[in-house]
Amino acid sequence: MINQQFSLTQKQISDFREKGFLLLVAKHEGERLVDSPLFAGQDYRDLSL
Repeated sequence: MINQQFSLTQKQISDFREKGFLLLVAKHEGERLVDSPLFAGQDYRDLSL
């Protein structure tokens, strides 16, 4: 596993949203996305779910 944090691009966010993945994460994690390198603590409320 890579120990570096990445920010999601708008396209990646759209791709995840289309798969319903971010909505699933949001349901389980409350107001914050999972604390992982992939999401880097981004706030799902900014993703227009």
